[in-house]
Amino acid sequence: MPLDTAGLGLNTVMPPTATLGIRVEEIVQRVLDGFPVEADVGPGRADVVIEPSVVRLTLSGARSVVNQLDVAALRLRVPAELLEDMEPGEERRVPLSVEGVPELVTAVPGTEYVTVRRPVDLSEGGPAGSGRP
Repeated sequence: MPLDTAGLGLNTVMPPTATLGIRVEEIVQRVLDGFPVEADVGPGRADVVIEPSVVRLTLSGARSVVNQLDVAALRLRVPAELLEDMEPGEERRVPLSVEGVPELVTAVPGTEYVTVRRPVDLSEGGPAGSGRP
């Protein structure tokens, strides 16, 4: 490809052409079944129940990147800000967020949304908390 030397004045460029190499790889998919969904409930907050608690995660991208990807670095999360002020017994349908995905790779969960429920604490006098068998 010829180089544009306009504006260089009397300077010369040798050689007058440049070569560009582009590495091309086949795009592949990698399917991770049973990938756990995590919820950031925040410090001092009661746990939540997530349904489904595991989903399929499909990764796609350049063969070398997808095959060498560290699955332990990936996280499928429900962001903490979507769980703020949840009351016991409350249920919310929230979107998933995929974290730790390297460049040149796309990650698509098998479902966009999960249901998150904050259980009722039966030890605080709930309907089944009478203490009687």
